[in-house]
Amino acid sequence: MHVVELNCKDNFLFVLAAATTMKTIKHFTTVYLKNYMVICIFLILFTACQRGFYGDITPPPQEHPLNVLVPKPVRTAYPLFSPDTGVGEEIFNTWCVRCHGESGLGDGPESDSLPLVVSPIGDSDFMRESNMLEWYSIISQGQVQRYMPAFSDVISDREIWDVITYVYSMGVTDSLIDEGFTVYQENCQTCHGESGEGDGIEARQLPVVLSDWHDPASLAIFSDLQIWKRISAGNNFGMPAFIESLSEDERWAVTSYIRNLGFSDSRLLDESRLLPDTQFDPNDIAEYIYDYQVDISGKVFNGSNEDIPLGIKVTLQVFEGRETIYQRSAIVASDDHYRFADVGIVSDWYYLVSVEHAGILFSSQVLQGRNIARNIGLDLPITIFSATTGDEYLQADRLHVFINFSQPSMIRISELYTFVNAGDHVIVPVDEAQPNIQYNLPTGAINLQIQETITTSDFSLTEMGVGEFATIYPAPAQHQTMFRYDLPYDQEKTIHFIMPIDIHTGVLAIPMDDVTLESEKLFLMDQRVVEGQLMQLFMAADLKKGEVVKVRIEGRPGEKSVFGDKVDQHMLIGFAFLFPIIALFLIWIVNNHQRLRKKKMRQDDVEYERKALLDDIVALDDLYRTNKLAVDVYRNRRNEILRDLKEILKANKEDK
Repeated sequence: MHVVELNCKDNFLFVLAAATTMKTIKHFTTVYLKNYMVICIFLILFTACQRGFYGDITPPPQEHPLNVLVPKPVRTAYPLFSPDTGVGEEIFNTWCVRCHGESGLGDGPESDSLPLVVSPIGDSDFMRESNMLEWYSIISQGQVQRYMPAFSDVISDREIWDVITYVYSMGVTDSLIDEGFTVYQENCQTCHGESGEGDGIEARQLPVVLSDWHDPASLAIFSDLQIWKRISAGNNFGMPAFIESLSEDERWAVTSYIRNLGFSDSRLLDESRLLPDTQFDPNDIAEYIYDYQVDISGKVFNGSNEDIPLGIKVTLQVFEGRETIYQRSAIVASDDHYRFADVGIVSDWYYLVSVEHAGILFSSQVLQGRNIARNIGLDLPITIFSATTGDEYLQADRLHVFINFSQPSMIRISELYTFVNAGDHVIVPVDEAQPNIQYNLPTGAINLQIQETITTSDFSLTEMGVGEFATIYPAPAQHQTMFRYDLPYDQEKTIHFIMPIDIHTGVLAIPMDDVTLESEKLFLMDQRVVEGQLMQLFMAADLKKGEVVKVRIEGRPGEKSVFGDKVDQHMLIGFAFLFPIIALFLIWIVNNHQRLRKKKMRQDDVEYERKALLDDIVALDDLYRTNKLAVDVYRNRRNEILRDLKEILKANKEDK
């Protein structure tokens, strides 16, 4: 048995401190208890109101949520070209494999550095419940709360759909497609057609027009699970239920086959429009059979309110899937119009007009042949912008800073900027040595990593940090930049963040557990659970270019005990002695509070009665002055009221 010896001097000081504390507490509770209770109630109500203000969103009222970025304008809601899984595989291996892994199961080499589990997009069950259109939105716009960057500025719409189709094909084997083909031919082709174009022999008898599944947009809004359920249960428009006639695996097989029909590498892709000679020249339009011809023309606008340069060239490109069928060029006339005569139209081809101006490529919208009317000329305008330098019209709508403590002796800081070009010119760098935006990194920053979706050639290291040389288009387009770096850290750190441009709202997130932050320009906005970890969210508004935000951080998540950093025997013994004193104090304060409450209630009653009697006297005097009351009645009643008033005041004085 271990015996702990207490120092007499320590014990005497402890008892003296306890006695002094009790005396102070008694004085405090008697004099200031009322104010203390009011403050506590106010804090409780304020906390409740604060929860009501923010609800499940991170930023303050009238601000966009933290866990959902301000969305970029969606350039293409549905795939305009038949996506190519082969191209999608190349894109996946370039941009996605680092986190998602080669098989898409979230086991990439960088997945361990993230504070959350990467979504298993390659898992067949996960894929079957996913919606392609939602995936398009996630890939193009990103998901900050899941550390998913936006890719819309790096890869095109077509490439986004390519990588989506590749992910969808990960868990789909050739044998599954073969089985689905067999099931389809035996059960579906009489209505939906031999190759899924909705032109089966029984299709005309149905009350609806069936979709052409070669159009990649026809199924983009549906998940595989939704298609499977429709096959299983049927519908009220002539679609029978196959839940009894087909097994669960057969229904999944035909679902995969139907999905595959919209991909450019589909084994049943209709090549009937091409001549048998496979050695044709892809630039020779005469080798193709087209449906009809129209003129494609339009006007070139300058969104910068400047003249269109003389001799500017417009290029018409025609695609089938990802393959360029042919292209033609024309010079813009003096009235800023261009014209391409007798353009061959095929329903599955896509038509795009583009202009290169000041070294920047500007494109029109993409139109599919089936949307171009026969015998009517197609008007396809295109807008260009002039270029300028400088950041006068460049603003950051949001700055998000995330601080991660997962590495020993280091903290990892991620900075995400969302820019808007509020001007009417494309912003370009002055030259190769002067970037559009200069990011000044904190002193000691190491291991700088640029967001994978950004072209690294757009960045260059500078003396103060890193410079960005990207082309930034006018609003409504938005521009995102994200990078991260490490800082040495040993329980405390003072960091200076220098604003690269004007920033409307800045939000900084750090773990709640055992980490404190101090800053004159940041205030605690909210606390929120993010991926299982309680985070503190701090905010600053209207930060100016060059402004320095000084932040001091102390602590590390999970390293402090409930007693602090250091615990010794004397402290534990002190707590053991202090516990019963605290318990007695709590009992005393509760009893004292109840006594004071009763006394206050009695005093309130006395005050109420006193005011009522005084009001009676005033009313009695008014009646007497207006000759509405006899003298003897007035005097008798007034004396009675005065006697009652004296008795109440006397009783109140004795009670005190």
